Amino acid sequence: MTKLTILQIVRGLDIGNDSGGAERFGVELSRALKRTGQNVLLCAFFRVGTEMELEWQSKLQAEGIDAFFLVDYRGTNNLSQYLRGLWALLRKLRGIKVDVAHSHFQLGSLTAVILKLMAKTRIALRTAHIQREWDSDWVLLHVFIERIFPWILNVEVGVSQAIVDTLSAHPGSKQAVHPPVLIHNAVSFEHRADPVDAPAILKQNPGELSIISVGRLTEQKGYEYLLKAIPAVIAKIPQARFYFIGDGDLRDSLKKMASELNLDPFVTFMGIRSDVPFLLSQSDLFVLSSLWEGFPTVIMESMVCETAVIATDIPGTRELVAQGRNGWLVRPKDPDSLGEAIVNALGNPEARRMVVAQAKQDVRQFFIDNICQEYLRLYSKLLTRGKRQ
Repeated sequence: MTKLTILQIVRGLDIGNDSGGAERFGVELSRALKRTGQNVLLCAFFRVGTEMELEWQSKLQAEGIDAFFLVDYRGTNNLSQYLRGLWALLRKLRGIKVDVAHSHFQLGSLTAVILKLMAKTRIALRTAHIQREWDSDWVLLHVFIERIFPWILNVEVGVSQAIVDTLSAHPGSKQAVHPPVLIHNAVSFEHRADPVDAPAILKQNPGELSIISVGRLTEQKGYEYLLKAIPAVIAKIPQARFYFIGDGDLRDSLKKMASELNLDPFVTFMGIRSDVPFLLSQSDLFVLSSLWEGFPTVIMESMVCETAVIATDIPGTRELVAQGRNGWLVRPKDPDSLGEAIVNALGNPEARRMVVAQAKQDVRQFFIDNICQEYLRLYSKLLTRGKRQ
């Protein structure tokens, strides 16, 4: 394939807080594309002013990726700030021939549409990372998602079959030249655990059993139901300790809830961490209590780090976790079932070893370099067919 200039568009780089799995995937795909010899630009549309995003920008630039921010974040769906960002991007792209504009969030997808209409890119596509997109009452937003994006973009990609089915049901998909495509999320080789002789962070006390959850402290992650499940776990396994990694809007309310449930000795909110793979490798169990997901990267990270997984039985997640084979599934919003599953897993080390061994095999298909090749084949196919008529 001829060397391509590929523009990846993500919401931001404050990964683990303001930004999540979609942004992390955009970053990892950019790095993988760069390793294949492509010319990669990574546009982080919004800057929030944290050390984390500057660390990521520096790391990417050191790898030869032109990573840049457009505007400061000034609230959700801020039209004037979005237009400033769009103008900044158009200035940035002056004199640059973009072959592929690839978005990973809704306003980025609108941007990719505009770039295509202005002939600033040869092809434009988006990856939908979640089913519940653009949660707003403004009807025009749904017009973009359901009609304009499938009509104008060269193709839409879903990271799970459930998302592809949702995209295919949109009215605009009937007018699309290319039907929605399934390409799963991916995990990076870098998510392997640190050396076993590294100093312990978890398990400070003899006999402790560590349960870890990783994700933004938001409604989506269903942490209130996990907290409600913990008292029953502690009653049967008092040496269990729960660690929450991440930050978000619900931090204070979740901490308050933990205190009201008398869980302070058993629950630790660790905030944003840069050593998540190491923490996963030290844990006995990973729990994802989400109410909705796309194709959760953090489950794949846990599998790579050889940590047993319990997750809610929801679209996307159930495509990754097979009940009793490579992890366990429980009903969402069900603290009793979740607590029972945690107790059963902690009480059966042999079962954990079996699901971990299988998960380590199953996750290999989702390594980032394999998924990157799928995207390169898709780019090549779209570019070969030329501009849509």
